[in-house]
Amino acid sequence: MRPILFYAGPVPIYSYGLFMLLGMVMLFVVALKLGRQAKLTWEQLGPVALGVLVGGMFGARLSQALVEPDKAAEYLNFFGLFQPGTPGNLLGLMIGGYLGGLAVRESLGLPANGNFYAPATALAGVIWRVGCTLAGCCYGYETDVPWAIVLENVEHHPTMVYEGFVHLGLLLVIWRLWGRAGRPLGDEWLFFYFASFAFARFWLEFIRLYPKWLWGMTGIQWLCIGLFIGSVVGLWRLRRASTLE
Repeated sequence: MRPILFYAGPVPIYSYGLFMLLGMVMLFVVALKLGRQAKLTWEQLGPVALGVLVGGMFGARLSQALVEPDKAAEYLNFFGLFQPGTPGNLLGLMIGGYLGGLAVRESLGLPANGNFYAPATALAGVIWRVGCTLAGCCYGYETDVPWAIVLENVEHHPTMVYEGFVHLGLLLVIWRLWGRAGRPLGDEWLFFYFASFAFARFWLEFIRLYPKWLWGMTGIQWLCIGLFIGSVVGLWRLRRASTLE
């Protein structure tokens, strides 16, 4: 593991923070570039991107109260939401980002552009998990598998690597199939990505170290269930609407 990637003079550059920032930048660069290729204007893309950013930030941090319920009071503190060290999680970022972007585009009557965020978020997920791997965080239970990572002389499941491969696999699938569909406007591919990731992450949680919360499941697993159901319902509604046209 390499938590400090390098030094800029006397200032340490941390792997986790650098890759979190890089992933976020790439998410919006890719999504906005794809939107421009689809002939959308900056006036149509910019407000939605801002809604995604704000909603994602609050969603990631507020949902952490479900992940670590014993620290809920700390995470739900209004001022704590703006502190750089406040943790967050990707499921909450997805949910909050989608709701934030949806609220903006519905209020302004803008076209649906969620599809552009599907490959963008998958790419960002790969980058974020590289940062987690270098930082030595987000690992799983102790194990003796040959590919285990060693932290403080204890072998653990490299669950951050497993999740990185999930993002990478979904990125390749979406990019290949979505290209054949002409990269249309809409939310279909975003819902597909959300549902697929939530399904994979739900099972991955059984070897993660998050505390159990309700009925023997972690807060992340409950977020996965909510995201999966919401995404499937969203896909069903879009399919139903297209058949009625």
